[in-house]
Amino acid sequence: MITDHADRGEVAVSWVPTVVPAVTALVVALAGTSLGGYLQLRRDYTLARRAQLARVYQDLLDLVRMRTERVVQIHSEGRDPDLEPESEEIGNKAQSVAERLALWAPDGLIRDFTKWMQDTREQAWDDSPDTVMVMGNFGVVLTRMRRDMGHKNEGLPDHELLRLVFDAKRPGPKSII
Repeated sequence: MITDHADRGEVAVSWVPTVVPAVTALVVALAGTSLGGYLQLRRDYTLARRAQLARVYQDLLDLVRMRTERVVQIHSEGRDPDLEPESEEIGNKAQSVAERLALWAPDGLIRDFTKWMQDTREQAWDDSPDTVMVMGNFGVVLTRMRRDMGHKNEGLPDHELLRLVFDAKRPGPKSII
């Protein structure tokens, strides 16, 4: 704002009314840019984390499927799966998956999965209700994995996920679940 006092030979200039709105606009723009950048970084991190979890979870499912098929085969031959040594391939895969779960999986999934592993070690692999219960507990693990990947799992029972994972390759009407 310019004030002219020509009769006194003075010209006064006031910069406050024009600078304050400009500085305010700059601060708001910087804050908005910073917030937008933060939100984008957060989205990028979430997507990268989900991509890593997807690889770990896929390997976990492959491992569980391999172990389950091995146990079913040994059991069908009349042998005790607990007395059979695990293949080197399965052992190496189990170690790799465990290490990556320790690094990437959320606390709840680690708790659910280790509980399921403990339950499977304590149960005999047969058609007993205990075996069905142990497999059902793996449905809880599957549900948590899907939740970690961003799914809501609304109205999706755990046993449906088990059927999807374990019965997809089985021919005929007999289900292992």
